Amino acid sequence: MNNIKKGFTLIELLVVIAIVALLAAIVLVSLQKARSKARDAERVSDFSSLRQSFALYFDEVGRYPQPGSTYCGSTAPEIWSDWNPPTHSCWKTLSTPFLSTVPLDPLNTTGGVDCSADTSGVCHTYHYCWLQAGQNFTLGVNLENAPAKAFGPPPNCATGGPNLYWIQS
Repeated sequence: MNNIKKGFTLIELLVVIAIVALLAAIVLVSLQKARSKARDAERVSDFSSLRQSFALYFDEVGRYPQPGSTYCGSTAPEIWSDWNPPTHSCWKTLSTPFLSTVPLDPLNTTGGVDCSADTSGVCHTYHYCWLQAGQNFTLGVNLENAPAKAFGPPPNCATGGPNLYWIQS
């Protein structure tokens, strides 16, 4: 009689499991990178929308939106941010007739992140600097990935980080 057993050995099974685990790890790393790039694309898109709504506001009012009666940051330049220590809590009050909802950073959807203790410079929040009595503005955010071109620090606006992206009026 033929005494041949059919099936896989333990070593063969372990090799297959190791290969599958390695492939799964590679896919997860790629997926995380894709997600961070998607969040960066959302940030850039938000800034484009904000710039358009601010331009419409400027055409209507003659200046860019300014902080409310409570200063949000220093008075020169005045800074709005979606971080939330006691002096920087009015990003959600930024509204114009041309902006239906105020966008928040994809990693800060509650608008309640306190970046005041962040010394790494990578806190992901939107910053709006109102400059020269509303004749100019700067919007800045730290991206998760380095931007295609290096931006450096924006003039007249005290925000920044290693992957800073900013636009001006």
